[in-house]
Amino acid sequence: MEGVVLTAANWPIIGQIADLLGIVMNFIYEILDKLLPSDVGLVGLSIILYTIIVYMIMMPLTIKQQRTSKMTSVMNPELTAIRKKYQNKRDQASQLKMNEEMQQVYDKYGTSMTGGCLTMAIQMVLLFALYPVVYDMESYVPAIKNAAGDVQKFLTIPDLSLSPMQMFSERAEISSQFGVSSVILIVTAIALPALSVLTQYLSMRLSQAISGQAMDKDNPMAGTMKTMNITMPLMSLFFVISLPAGLGIYWIISAVVRCIQQVIINSHLKKMS
Repeated sequence: MEGVVLTAANWPIIGQIADLLGIVMNFIYEILDKLLPSDVGLVGLSIILYTIIVYMIMMPLTIKQQRTSKMTSVMNPELTAIRKKYQNKRDQASQLKMNEEMQQVYDKYGTSMTGGCLTMAIQMVLLFALYPVVYDMESYVPAIKNAAGDVQKFLTIPDLSLSPMQMFSERAEISSQFGVSSVILIVTAIALPALSVLTQYLSMRLSQAISGQAMDKDNPMAGTMKTMNITMPLMSLFFVISLPAGLGIYWIISAVVRCIQQVIINSHLKKMS
């Protein structure tokens, strides 16, 4: 696993972003260390604050993504009519004409087919860049080396660099080392993946409900969205159960922040034409 961390940190762009995130994380940690009387949970709190700050910075992109999503629900009747017009025409000329007419619809509404992809791409890059920061926190936050072991604890999580899978496989040793009962440790190892699945699912369902796409039976993407409602939470489960618990916290908090942002942005968009 250590080799994977080193490789990830050296990836183009992701490695540089990881260095920047390390500076941000170090700044947050040092501020919390001065403000809080206890060292317990400093790393976990730093990750939570980091997540909130990152999503606040990304707010303009999120607004654009949600606006595009709502605009798509307005465009769908026109796009569906174009698809029906060419549904029995499979020759290249007809397909090119169909794409041209669909592009004209997107141009009319001032959006594009890939309007919502940029935010997701940035989120994934940030997630991958956060991985080496969380896994090798001491390299990015030097103060942890001289701090008590309690800084890596968070609620019932004994060490944020451990994955839930490691908590299961090493629960006896971990319980002895940190004084945490096996029952509490197992519950924690189950709770993190479960919360990640739940928050990811709620975030996706809320996004679809706000955009109106979930209720549009004529939407050709309806089948794809149903599939994503299953596959995305399962992907979240795999990530959280196999990666460090610190990343699991990031994954859960980011989904919660997305839900809050979606509600706030939607209330703003309702006031616009």
